Amino acid sequence: MFKYRIISFICLLAILAGIIYLCNYNLPAGLMVLTAVFAFSGGMVSLELGRMLEKAGVPCFPGIFGAVTIFLLLGSAWIKDIGINVLFLPYLFLLPLLFLREKRAVYLKKIMSGAGLVTAGIMIAGPLLILANYPSELWYFIFMVLVTKSMDTGGYVFGMLSSRLMKGGNHKIIPSISPGKSWEGTIGGIIFTVAVAMIFGRYDVLHRSEIFYLVSGLLLALGSFAGDLTESAIKRECQVKDSGAILPGMGGFFDLFDSFIYNGVIFIVLMSFVS
Repeated sequence: MFKYRIISFICLLAILAGIIYLCNYNLPAGLMVLTAVFAFSGGMVSLELGRMLEKAGVPCFPGIFGAVTIFLLLGSAWIKDIGINVLFLPYLFLLPLLFLREKRAVYLKKIMSGAGLVTAGIMIAGPLLILANYPSELWYFIFMVLVTKSMDTGGYVFGMLSSRLMKGGNHKIIPSISPGKSWEGTIGGIIFTVAVAMIFGRYDVLHRSEIFYLVSGLLLALGSFAGDLTESAIKRECQVKDSGAILPGMGGFFDLFDSFIYNGVIFIVLMSFVS
C-alpha cells in the first residue's frame, strides 16, 4: 500500500509541476489547463460522493448536477470576491458532522439530499481561488497546495512509524469518526506541515514575516485535518473505506481533495488579514 501511495504521489506531483511550468511559460494557457483539471476533479469528486451516498440511501442525482454546475460557475480562474462569499456557506452545514454521533446518519441524509451535494464541487474551487486572487504569483498556489498535503503525508508517515516503533501502538484520537487517526500521527503531521511552511519562509517566497509562515502552517495543518475528518465522517456513515480506487494507494479523488475542503478559504481569509 505504501509503495503504491508513493508512486501515485510522485505522479500527481509531476502533473502539478508540469502545470506550474506551463503557467510560468504561458500564464493564460496554464490557468486554463489548471481550471480544466480542477473541473474534471470536481466532477469525479461529485460522482464518487454520489455513489457513496447511494449506498446510504440518499438521493443524489440532483446534487451531482448542482455540484458540477456551481463548480463550473465558480471554477473560472477569473472569479473574485463573489466566490469567497459563496464558499463560506457549505462549511456551516459540514462542520456538525464532526460532532454528531447517534444522529449523524440522519443529518447526513438531510444535508446531502438534492442541492446539499453541491459541496462536493465547491470544495475543489478552493485552490482556484488562490489563482483567482493572485494570478501572477504562482507561489501562493504552490505554498497552499504543498503545505496542505504535507499534513496528509506527515500524518501518514509518523502514524505508520509510531505504530511500529511504539510499544502498544498508537493512541486513537477520534475513533468514532476515523479509527486510523492517532495522536502520534496528527501531532507529527502538524509538526511536519509547520516545518514545510517554515522552509518556504526561509526563502521568503511570499514576502511575508516568519510569524505568517508559522501561523499559516499551523492553520493549514488543522484545516487539512478537519477536511480529512469530514470526509471520514461521510464515508463511515456510507460504510465505505475509500471514495474510489482510481488512485492506487490513495483511493479516489474525494480522498485526494478532502484536505482542501476548508483550506482554500482559510488561506484566502488569512491573506486578507495580512495584506
